[in-house]
Amino acid sequence: MRVAAVRSWSCMQRPVNREPQPVVSLVELQGMPCSVPPLDGEEADPAIDVFDREAVFIERRLQKWTREFPGLRIILEHLSSKDGVDFVRSASPQVGGTITPYHMQLNRTDWLGAGLKPYMYCMPVIKTEKDRHALRKAATSGQACFFSRHGFRAASGGQEAGREWHSRIVQFAGCN
Repeated sequence: MRVAAVRSWSCMQRPVNREPQPVVSLVELQGMPCSVPPLDGEEADPAIDVFDREAVFIERRLQKWTREFPGLRIILEHLSSKDGVDFVRSASPQVGGTITPYHMQLNRTDWLGAGLKPYMYCMPVIKTEKDRHALRKAATSGQACFFSRHGFRAASGGQEAGREWHSRIVQFAGCN
C-alpha cells in the first residue's frame, strides 16, 4: 500500500479561482491516503494559542480541503484534541486520524500543574483532560477512522502492535 506523506501543506494553500495543485489531484486520483504529519496538522501562526492550533487548522484548512478534494483520503497524524476527534469522526470515511499513547495518557496539568516538566513537552502539545478523555474514547471505539502506529493496547507491543496498525490503516484506506 502506498501512502503520500505531505511534509508541507503549502501545496494545498492556493489562491481562489486557480486549479488544484497537480500533485494533490494526482494523489486523489490514485486513491492514495495522504498523511498530514503532526507539525503540519496545526496552524503555525504565532498569534494562535498553542493549545488551539489543531482546532484552527481544521477550521481554516482541513474543512475546506475535504470539500475541494472529496476523493482525497486524509490521515491527520497525532490527534491531540476533542476537536480533532470530532472532526475525524464527522468527516469519516474521507478523513482518519492517528492517536498516540502519549496523548491518551497525559494532560497539560500533568505537564504544567505542579511546576514545569520540560521532558513532557511534545508536538502537538498535550491538552486538557476533556481532550485526553475524547482521545481514549475514540481509540477504544473500534471505528476504522482511528488508529495508532504504536498500537492502542499497551500489552500488545512489538510486531502485534505493528500488524494492528497496518491492518487498521489498510481498512481505512479501502485497500483490502
